Amino acid sequence: MIEWNPRIWAFGCSETFGHGLEDCYVKKDGFLYSGEKPSKFAYPQLIGDAVGKEVINLSRPGASNKHILQQIKLNQSEINKDDIVIIHWTYIERHAVFVNDERDNLNLSTVKIGRLPNFGPGPGTSISDKISKQYYKYIHRDSDAIIVTRWYMNYAHLTLKAQGVKSIHCPPLMNTHNNKSLINMKSWHDYDFVKDPNFESDISFASKMLQHDDIQIDRAVDGRHSGPKTHRAFADLILKEFF
Repeated sequence: MIEWNPRIWAFGCSETFGHGLEDCYVKKDGFLYSGEKPSKFAYPQLIGDAVGKEVINLSRPGASNKHILQQIKLNQSEINKDDIVIIHWTYIERHAVFVNDERDNLNLSTVKIGRLPNFGPGPGTSISDKISKQYYKYIHRDSDAIIVTRWYMNYAHLTLKAQGVKSIHCPPLMNTHNNKSLINMKSWHDYDFVKDPNFESDISFASKMLQHDDIQIDRAVDGRHSGPKTHRAFADLILKEFF
């Protein structure tokens, strides 16, 4: 009989990937791009090191919440019952459109990230092209994005729950300079996700996101993403609340 050692899976955007940490950046044309592999100093790996579990970090810089959910679905069959899944949802304004198949999505901004590009405002993305500008001017609304984000979060929770997998959900990121979303300036900083009746009653939420004022201690090398002390503080929070 083969004994299976439970693993930790992580899904998210550049913050969960560890973009800008000392082992996860490449300087090119005056810009610090992310490294090819997730940082060993990012909070998922710090958690795995603390509890002695393998970490599979499938985060992608620039990912939208739609892409994060799709990554979970694409890897669902590989996630085992005793594994733990950590999902750090990203900016609600980010969006992606799948065009060819379930692995390819359309980027309507000027920034492409690997073969899974996204568009939208926020770190690592752009709305400088005409199509994206029109989308955010005439179609996007924070109220709609909030509703859809709830759907993504509930769906991910129920999908993993059906497999007997525990999922930990970290609240969506937001602009750290003013603690508000990037389009219509609605604050998420003090939002109580646990008491939101639109979520499944048994969904597990971390009490804070990575960019929360109480967690954000330092910045990464690029000056935009979370630094090593912040990742350590967030890892300690997750360990305290869930392990």
